[in-house]
Amino acid sequence: MYRTTRTLAARYLRTAPQGGEPTGTTGGGTGTQPAPAPVAEDQLGDAGKRALTEERKQRGAAEKRAAALEAEVQQLRDANKSAEEKALDAARREGASTATAAANSRLVAAEVRIAAASTGFADPADALAALREQLAAVKVTDLGEVDQAAVTQLVSELAKSKPYLLKDNTGTATPTAAGIGVGGSSTAPRTSGVGIDRLRSAYANRK
Repeated sequence: MYRTTRTLAARYLRTAPQGGEPTGTTGGGTGTQPAPAPVAEDQLGDAGKRALTEERKQRGAAEKRAAALEAEVQQLRDANKSAEEKALDAARREGASTATAAANSRLVAAEVRIAAASTGFADPADALAALREQLAAVKVTDLGEVDQAAVTQLVSELAKSKPYLLKDNTGTATPTAAGIGVGGSSTAPRTSGVGIDRLRSAYANRK
């Protein structure tokens, strides 16, 4: 009986905080101690900072090993794929590349139309048709941003080389600028033999 009493007293002393009641479920408590507050990095000593740096290095190395392992697993998966599955994956990649190229082409075409309209082309579609082959060199970022400087330069050069595509005061291209009615480099007036004969016949009939 005496030994049992001493055992209970020892348990009481172990579980009771200094100057207070014992912890545990008695009185509706949870019986758990609150977690200590985290210590800021600038409050750590040199040893603590070195330990934190080492932990971060180990974490980064572990992430790299995990990424390398995932790459190896993917290679094994690809190696075990059948020819049909590999062809399907290649088709998917090609389809994605083709879709991206088509989208970029539409973006560049839209920029050309805008630049041509602001430059004064009678029909921006004419500028687009004339620059079709050169537009492949225009760069488009992954975010869909077109190299506007390159587009503006191409449109400006086209306006200088083919001014007949631009609007005049009436909003239409002039025939002379378009080269209509211009033949050869001779400045001598042309005469029609049939017209001269008709004039001679008319003059002879008046006599």
